[in-house]
Amino acid sequence: MSSENPTTLLELHKALCLIPSVYPHELPVSTYLAEWLRSRGWTVEQQVVSTTPLRHNMYAYLGRRRETRAVLNSHLDVVPPYVEIREDEENVYGRGTCDAKGSVASQIWAAEELRAEGRARIDRLRTQFLLLDPLFGHIIHLCFNRLLYVVGEEFDHIGMIQANKLEISPEFVIVGEPTENILAKGHKGVMVFTLEATGKAAHSGYPELGKSAVEILVDVLHELKNLVLPVDPYLGANTLNLGLISGGVAVNIIPERATAKCSVRVTTDISALWELFRSVVHRYAPHVRMVEGMTFDPVRCEVVDGYEIKAMGFFTGEWGFCLDIPFFHGEHKNFLLGPGTIHVAHGENEFVRKQDLVDAVGLYKKLLGKLLDV
Repeated sequence: MSSENPTTLLELHKALCLIPSVYPHELPVSTYLAEWLRSRGWTVEQQVVSTTPLRHNMYAYLGRRRETRAVLNSHLDVVPPYVEIREDEENVYGRGTCDAKGSVASQIWAAEELRAEGRARIDRLRTQFLLLDPLFGHIIHLCFNRLLYVVGEEFDHIGMIQANKLEISPEFVIVGEPTENILAKGHKGVMVFTLEATGKAAHSGYPELGKSAVEILVDVLHELKNLVLPVDPYLGANTLNLGLISGGVAVNIIPERATAKCSVRVTTDISALWELFRSVVHRYAPHVRMVEGMTFDPVRCEVVDGYEIKAMGFFTGEWGFCLDIPFFHGEHKNFLLGPGTIHVAHGENEFVRKQDLVDAVGLYKKLLGKLLDV
């Protein structure tokens, strides 16, 4: 499979994956992709996101008109560490193969196939939005899609935040992330908090002289874990994860301090959940205090008939609490779809099935066809 001058979907995917783009060093892959698209007749704007190091978002379209009804979007950065790319007959392995260069390659190939097919209903389109395709030589619809690929999704979403300055106002944004080629109803939000318990140290032979911070913490965690949390009919249940617990200094000392770091995958109103958790922790004051951390609201995406759908989790640890969707402002409708599974996205065994890449092309084309009636 050649990656020097890609002429197939799988070649393009491999070419992108072979270029390391661990945050914040996405410039080589964004430059490569911009040059490749220009060679195919696309107009490419490279939006500077930062200068130290130099980082670019990439907005691509056909012709000179920037207006669009639909944007195909994903991200070019990947999490560390870089994992070498390899392949067998069925899969491509390595960092970014799944999250999210699989989506990038499949989206671009869907756009290229739509160009090649000349998918336009000329009798129903305004002539100012038609263009003679420079590569294929037939008339195409200028507003069928645009490509927006950003940096920084895995860390601070700075690329998508900056993308708002592009001043584009699409009707639809199709976001590529590993959803197993299932159209996601949305993704859950998150709320993160730390519980800090304080007791009194003493020799373990005289427990009556001390107060165990660990036992206090266990009690409050037990109560929190047994709360009946609300369920959203669209996105499903809120779920509490007791992610990290620490406390004490030695086995023969009553522990004076203990902490627990927790997260909630949120499907309902965050403010109501905070009040519920605060009410429990308050009963343990002054021995326990809650330090409230990062929060992101749940995001509801659109669905269409003919697709398998489900709600996605997408809480992936320290490298990204959610997707870019909440950071791109406007009245557009969001769709979430892409090849690969989030369950391997950041691991040493990250991979994507080649057939899933091929299937994703068809799914993106089908979705664009439904949305734009082309």
